[in-house]
Formats: sequence, structure tokens, C-alpha cells
Amino acid sequence: MILPSLPKLTGLVVTLRFLRAAEYNLHHEMAVDAFLRHSLNLGDNYTHHLSIITTENGRLTYRQGDPYRFAVIAMGEPQQVNPIWQKLITHLQGLPESAPIRDAGVPLKDNIELVSLTDLFDGIPLSNFDGLDAYTETHLQHQTQAWFNHLKLDQQSATIDWFWQSTVRLLKVNHKNLKTEQRFVREAADITPELLINRLYQTLSQLSEKFGRHIHPETAALNQAWLQNQAQYIQFKKADLYWIDTPYFGANQQQNTLGGMAGSITLELLPGLEPSLFSLLLLGQMVGIGQRRTSGLGKYRLSLPKTPALMRSLYPIAVHRGQITSPISKPFPTLKPTAIKSCALPTTLLSCAKPI
Repeated sequence: MILPSLPKLTGLVVTLRFLRAAEYNLHHEMAVDAFLRHSLNLGDNYTHHLSIITTENGRLTYRQGDPYRFAVIAMGEPQQVNPIWQKLITHLQGLPESAPIRDAGVPLKDNIELVSLTDLFDGIPLSNFDGLDAYTETHLQHQTQAWFNHLKLDQQSATIDWFWQSTVRLLKVNHKNLKTEQRFVREAADITPELLINRLYQTLSQLSEKFGRHIHPETAALNQAWLQNQAQYIQFKKADLYWIDTPYFGANQQQNTLGGMAGSITLELLPGLEPSLFSLLLLGQMVGIGQRRTSGLGKYRLSLPKTPALMRSLYPIAVHRGQITSPISKPFPTLKPTAIKSCALPTTLLSCAKPI
């Protein structure tokens, strides 16, 4: 199968510090999304190019001095996304004075200041968009092959944990016969490996089309047959999934709720699974899956049991009471420059991770 073609990806990990106490809902996507939309004021360009990953989901309260982390991913060519990055970085560097929201009822407003900016894909600190490392299809191919070889998937099975970092809205197979929120996958009984990889492929295909990369109908039909075949090489060993309704305030300041599925799945990948399918799983971590992925829904993290996650800097910051007065807790370990060079890959792999 030929994966849907996507433009270059660039990503930024933003670490802030609270100047005053703040409170969140269980899931933070709507708060971070609203903060960025008001900050950038990009209109449709925001939805076209950006998406977010809210790594602190689940934490409800923050005290003065606590750090806060989220990631922003941009999709597009440099001439399209560099002006967006420049505007965002300039705005973040101007906090708290540049905060677009001062409403006492929202968690992110003029109560934050910037601590650091880090490249999502190579872990290197930066101060402007010129240092952002682009994640390309070539990077994805190298990364896939490194993981595939390490796991020896052509010879043996491998277990991988799929953790939903945010809630996800995946349409059921029979969604056309259902109404409202019942159209979406809500628990383990509603989802199969085939449905999961099909929804992921559909998300990537829609993104490819949006950027002018047309997929021929014959190619799409062949891909669907291939996905159906590949689904037999993925088994759910364990699925702990449940539905959550997250409250938020709309444009009219009336409280609404947005539902989504949360939890985790333990996958067993069997010999016969092809590298292209593994590439599909890896790429989905960066773009998300399902409805409202731009606003932070549908983001997931893959990892092997008892090992670091594939994607770097996507863990929440661990804050301990003894660190309240310190500038920031220790960040996620970074790779030495020599390790990055020798691996020729922008993200941590088990075969080449060398934390400082």
C-alpha cells in the first residue's frame, strides 16, 4: 500500500509556568485550543494547518509556579507554516502581557509565562521557528524500518500499548443508522482492529486531499482491500475503553459538552503485518484520528511495555511538592546530538535512545 501523501510536519513543545493558581476540566483540549485560536486569530488557516496535543490531561488543579506543557503540530510547506510559527512564538514570548483572554473562568489567560520552547521531533531547545526540524516521509520510512527491525516483526509477534492522550470520536461501522452521540465508538465492544486502522487511513486520506494530493479511486479501492487483509495481523489483547463528556463554553458563553472515548488498548502485532501498516500507526500519533483532531481530540501515544514512548516530549511534566518554588521540573530526557546523528531519526527509538 502507498500511504496517503502528506506535507512536511513541524512541531513545538511549549512549556509555560503558572503565575497564579488555575483549574481545568479533566481534559484540557478545549482550553488549550481556545487559547491558541484567540492568540493567533488565523481563521480557517488554524484548522487547515495546526493541531495540538494536550499532554497534561487528567490533572485538575495547578498552583503558582507549576509548569504546564502542550505540543503544537503544523502541517504544510515552510512558506505556509513559518509565518504561523513566527506569530505563535512571538506571542508566547510576550506572555503574560500578550494573553488574549483575561476571563477569570478560563485556565489559560494572563496567569502564565513562557519557560521554554523545544522542537517536538529532535528535542532541541529553540527561540525561533528557523530551528524547527521538519518530519518528512523519508523520516517516517527510516523510523518504521528501525522499529520493524528491532521488533523482528517478520519473525515474531510484538506487544504495543496504544494510549489515548485525549478523548477520541470514531464513527462506528453502522453510524449512518444511528443518531447523535450514539454514532461514535464508546467502549471496547464497539471497536475492532479493522475499524481502527480504517478510521486512521480515512483521516490521513482526507488530510492528503485537503492539501491537493488526490488519491485515485482505484488506488483507494486497493488500499481498502489491503487494510482488510492487514487487520488480521492485529489483535486486541486488552482494551480498557470508556466514554467521557467534557464540558466547555461555546461562543455564546453557554456551557456545552463534547463526548469522546478514552482509555488504552494493548495490541499484539503478528508476523505478516507489513511495514506500511506500521508506518500508518506511527504517523497517526502526530496528526490524530477521528473528528475534531485539530482541536486536540484523537491523539494517541504508542509505546512498548515498560519502555519510553515512541514520541518524545509527550508526557506531562511530573511536579512534586519540593519543586513548587523551582523554575521547572526536569524535562523529558533529550538525545545527545551524536545520538541523533547516528540514528538519522528525529524521534526516540529503542535501538538508539541515549538520554543525557
